[in-house]
Amino acid sequence: MMTLDEGCIASPQTGTHQIAVSLGTVENLNVSIRQNWADVRSDWQAMQARSQTCPFQDTRWKDAWFHTGGTSRNACSLFVFLHEGPDLVGLLPLYKRKFAGHSVLAWQGDDVNDYCVPLLAAHLQKKLSPEACSEILRRTSQHVGGVHALLLRSQPALVRGSQNPFAQTGCYQDTGIAHHVSLAGPWQHFYASLRGKNTRRRLSQKLRKLKTHGTVRFKGLRRTDDRLKALDLMLTWKTTQLDERGSRNPFRTTRGEKTILTRQLETVVGKPESCSSVRLYGLFVADQMIAGFLCLTQNRDFSVLINAYDKEAHSEHSPGQLLLVQTMELATRAGMTSYDLMRGDEPYKREWARDHTILKDSMVPLTFRGKALKKLHHLIQGGKRAALQRPRIMAFLHAANRRRGRLIRFFSDNKRCS
Repeated sequence: MMTLDEGCIASPQTGTHQIAVSLGTVENLNVSIRQNWADVRSDWQAMQARSQTCPFQDTRWKDAWFHTGGTSRNACSLFVFLHEGPDLVGLLPLYKRKFAGHSVLAWQGDDVNDYCVPLLAAHLQKKLSPEACSEILRRTSQHVGGVHALLLRSQPALVRGSQNPFAQTGCYQDTGIAHHVSLAGPWQHFYASLRGKNTRRRLSQKLRKLKTHGTVRFKGLRRTDDRLKALDLMLTWKTTQLDERGSRNPFRTTRGEKTILTRQLETVVGKPESCSSVRLYGLFVADQMIAGFLCLTQNRDFSVLINAYDKEAHSEHSPGQLLLVQTMELATRAGMTSYDLMRGDEPYKREWARDHTILKDSMVPLTFRGKALKKLHHLIQGGKRAALQRPRIMAFLHAANRRRGRLIRFFSDNKRCS
């Protein structure tokens, strides 16, 4: 446990005292701030072991986020500590970032995480009110200074079946959905209850036909070189498919450069110590990988962050769905209780996952300029929802994105040649 002592926080993991700025008391919680991730890491790890609710809270994932962002990211980040008496019961990871050119306070990792959730003890999550959350965040913003609004993105409405109080803070909007299914053994009985007889027979037939092209193997990749090669291949497949559709590509810029998400994935996959919590699985035909899944595991949850397949290699046999069945069976037999397909509303997710979680963005204006940012955020999200409900508009936007991408690549290639 952590001990609060006159503005200093004592860490039993390191045996050192580090100055913490006290922000007073909110609903019997002592609120304080510390800044440096290196100083906070051991406390985060201890809290994570007791209270982790999503894979993006993993210490190694956060290590990668700070590593890819450089020293500037650590300088603009802070951690809000919540204590009940001597006990640490909550950790809020925040950072100062830009939205529409103006400074806002946001969850750390909102540029790479599917979910943004603070570390809270189970009892605190149930009793903490949205009003208390707002007050804690307001005091934090006042201490930071120069912040026009709170912008809390990608927040699950429910965490472990309980309301997420931070997702109800300020003016909140539904901005996404995540699909998941509860697992229960034995596998064959569960599979039969999840998918109909025709679907199971069709996938079995596809697997048999795939085997006519060579030996089919399902492999978990453990060697770092193999994992990085598989990740690069998967991101290449995803990039090609997204560019062909004209969809937003989170892995490459229009100039073909790596995004921060790609660098984050390469960093965390490239660490041997991440092998147990960041897993890569491949479906191989005669030593050629034709589909891959990047999965995150924590506690008894199995989450699929990226799935990709090679459109040019046996795509008629649905390698992505075959690998989904294999990983779901693996998770079930390993005693996992949840299989999470994470953010996105693709048709296959609705077919395979019975349950869903709504993701919310909360916007709390703190200044007059913050009120304008709140309206802008509302307009942006409203425009996205309206476009998604109109196929013709989406088709036009996708076509425009394809043309824009081709033009940028054309001029970039000419510039390199010259």
